[in-house]
Amino acid sequence: MKARIVGERQSDVVPAPVPEPKEDWAVVKVHASAMCTEYKAWMAGDRREVIGHEGAGEVVAVVQPGRVKVGDRVTVMPQYPCGNCALCRSGDYIYCEDTYNFAEFTGSREGSGTFAHYVVKPSWLLLPIPERVTYEQATMAIDGIGASFGGMQAIGVGASSVMVGVTRSNGMVSQLARSVQDSNSSSQRATTWLPFCISEMASWSGCSCSSISPFRRKRFRR
Repeated sequence: MKARIVGERQSDVVPAPVPEPKEDWAVVKVHASAMCTEYKAWMAGDRREVIGHEGAGEVVAVVQPGRVKVGDRVTVMPQYPCGNCALCRSGDYIYCEDTYNFAEFTGSREGSGTFAHYVVKPSWLLLPIPERVTYEQATMAIDGIGASFGGMQAIGVGASSVMVGVTRSNGMVSQLARSVQDSNSSSQRATTWLPFCISEMASWSGCSCSSISPFRRKRFRR
């Protein structure tokens, strides 16, 4: 099954085939998928047959030994970058200029969106979820926390910074600022954007988001 946008503020759920694993691409059963820009398309009535670009779930099929195995709990990172170009290898894979043509590679567009029961992804875009982190928490690791973490680093936000405004996420923002400060002062520089704070954020209290996945990583391998 998968979700679609069929009109202005209208969506439905329809049957969808289960994608097949191929080469180093693994099939993930999606347990949770955060809503990002999809809500704008739903509000505007931008019809879409495939939606969802981030999520969390369980690996259910592979065709060769690799970075993941059946049963692994993983975050599903967005897009379909090549994994080999200079941008990908430097960690800026969201800017990859040689992305896969998903339909050409797999034979169908089905399996490319996370608002579905199953998705197929290159294994290097599937990051492990700590045991104490739920699928619902892990799906917030991508745009919900990862992008904010990078933005705060870029402008130098720290634990002593003043944040103006009242939102339901103030507690998360405050803790995130402390984590940014900790990462900047640690021997592991945050410019590598390794999965920093996955364990630390899993121990946060009073926060609905307990993990972080990197938007920049070094030494990617396909």
